[in-house]
Amino acid sequence: MMEYHYLVKENGKIKALVGAFPMELSVLGQTLKVFGIGTVSVHPYSRGCGYMKQLMNMALGDMKEQGFHLSCLGGKRQRYEHFGYTPCGQKLSFTLNNENIKYRLNHYVNENLIFKGVTDDIEQAYELYNKAQFKVTREKSVFLDWLRSWDFNVYFVYECNHFIGYVVVNKENTYISELVVKNDEDYIRVLATYIHNNKADFVNFELPVWEKQKIKQLTQVAEDVTLHHAYQFNVLNYEEIIAQLLHFKASYADLIDGVLSFEVLDYGMFVISVENGEVTVSKFEGECDVLLSHIEAMQLFFSPFGQHLVDDELFNHLIHSWFPAPLFMPTQDKV
Repeated sequence: MMEYHYLVKENGKIKALVGAFPMELSVLGQTLKVFGIGTVSVHPYSRGCGYMKQLMNMALGDMKEQGFHLSCLGGKRQRYEHFGYTPCGQKLSFTLNNENIKYRLNHYVNENLIFKGVTDDIEQAYELYNKAQFKVTREKSVFLDWLRSWDFNVYFVYECNHFIGYVVVNKENTYISELVVKNDEDYIRVLATYIHNNKADFVNFELPVWEKQKIKQLTQVAEDVTLHHAYQFNVLNYEEIIAQLLHFKASYADLIDGVLSFEVLDYGMFVISVENGEVTVSKFEGECDVLLSHIEAMQLFFSPFGQHLVDDELFNHLIHSWFPAPLFMPTQDKV
């Protein structure tokens, strides 16, 4: 393995490649180790040789050996379900246009808000980013590079010469991938003012499900709102992922007390217990309440469309309370 890449070479020439990019997901101060997969490619003359399968299995083997909790990637679903990945997680996608601003959010448009290119206030932007309770850890030295991923533009936002946040947007000004400010009201003001100032026909953006106040307000005015899977994920450690994400969910939603045991085929058995908002997930031995395949388990635990996989009146109240757990991956952190 070269640094961050798995390769197949023939006569010194690269014939297949899998990019492997470790990162850390911080949830309420706890760290989950994540392995992003990208740049999966095979030379046209080497297709059918099994190189992709070989490299993906090597990468997955290393992830498990090194104690990674989760892996993620983008690509065709059926191509990667062979390796244990499936679309799950949740995000809400919004479309706002000038008509929405004119008739419903015009009072938030503020001429005192100024959008500038990157300035010396990068330190403030970094500190503001790190206040989030759910985030991918970004090294300060490459923070700006991270924001500029996917060839996006970065604008710092000022009000009366005071830095209040930043916006990351694509070249066409049609998609805001990241908008970080100090509070919910600033979020709406910056969003409305940006759309108004750029005279954009529309702007798309996404929110994770725990941004309840923003979602409540924006669903009343947006031209369109849809619920989507967040990305393709492969859970390597169910106990840690479920425990941390349900603990996070308990910080913004009530979880019903109860106990449920699960067996995930080719993985193992574990039991989830919730009592007074405290979540524990541990190994289990015995007959489980629910039996699932690996793909079914990720869909049940993390997909907004997975609750139909278990239809048992004894368990439904717990499943509908606990799941889906809030799994999400911001655009700038995708591989």
